[in-house]
Amino acid sequence: MDVGTALLEIRDRRLYHATHERFDDYCMQAAAVMAGLQVDTNNCAPPQNEAQARELAPLVKSAARM
Repeated sequence: MDVGTALLEIRDRRLYHATHERFDDYCMQAAAVMAGLQVDTNNCAPPQNEAQARELAPLVKSAARM
C-alpha cells in the first residue's frame, strides 16, 4: 500500500521529471534497482525509500555494462 501511494504521488506530481522524461522509464529503473538487489551477495539491507533506491540506480547501470 505504501509503495503504491508513493508511486501515485510521484506520478501525479510529476516528480519523476527530475531524472526521467516518462513515468514508465522511472518505474523500470526502480524495478531494475530492486532486481539487482535481489541477487546481491553482500547481505545489504534493501533501500527503505525511493530516495535511497534512486541513489543506487547508477550502480545498476554500471553493473549491467560489465
